[in-house]
Amino acid sequence: MYFRKKKNKTNTVGATWHHLNREKDKRPGKALEHSEGVHLNSCLQIFIQDILQNKFGCSIAGRCLEEGPSIAQQRRLTVIPEKRFEIVLRSGVKVSVWKADLTNFSVAAVVNAANDHLQHGGGLAGALSDAGGPEIQKDSSDYIKTHGPLKTGNAIICDAGLLRCQKIIHAVGPQLSRFGSKSEVSKAKPLLEKTIRSILDIVKENHLDTVAIPAISSGLFHYPLPACADTIVTAVKHYFEKSSQQEYFPKEVLFVNNDEPTVNEIPYTKS
Repeated sequence: MYFRKKKNKTNTVGATWHHLNREKDKRPGKALEHSEGVHLNSCLQIFIQDILQNKFGCSIAGRCLEEGPSIAQQRRLTVIPEKRFEIVLRSGVKVSVWKADLTNFSVAAVVNAANDHLQHGGGLAGALSDAGGPEIQKDSSDYIKTHGPLKTGNAIICDAGLLRCQKIIHAVGPQLSRFGSKSEVSKAKPLLEKTIRSILDIVKENHLDTVAIPAISSGLFHYPLPACADTIVTAVKHYFEKSSQQEYFPKEVLFVNNDEPTVNEIPYTKS
């Protein structure tokens, strides 16, 4: 599950940190005044920022001394992707299950679980937009201005901004009510299958060799996780089983999620 973090106005590398609200902070271990600034390397900045924000609730700011990746981007580099399962389909396409952070995952394309207006305000969409920079939302907004909202089951491909992938695929899965009935899930299933086909069509048309797919429609869109995972995996298998061997196939489809419950629901991990 992805939670959108509050944006820091000053994410800098090689910065001199100082405390903004020193008069209000009477607790021990208070931060340095501006006049007591110390030049810190990037690793120490990440460590100290985490302590100040998470443990003491302090506000911090930095004076930029050199250009470089943001603190948030550097922190994501510490997340180590973990492969849980791998299988090769009869079509020759490799399918794997990963516990990893899609905002820092190196593949040809990452799939974003988007809404129909491509407003990336929360969940995975918000996390990818934050990590990828303003280009992610700008490209999405430009598309909507020209073409209008996406229909459920459709997907588009855009540049990936600052993300480690080459492209980002915005895909709109079905949205259910918070406590969706079996009937509602049954009606949503064909739409989720269509979403997966739209993604794989884009992969094929753009000759992308790898694509990372999350549990689309789970989470904020309330599709029950077990049914969601099963539908996505089955849709991928059927897509390549029904495709002609003369068509382009990617080398690998990766099911990627950052939380343990979702990873464990992928059917392959249960076999």
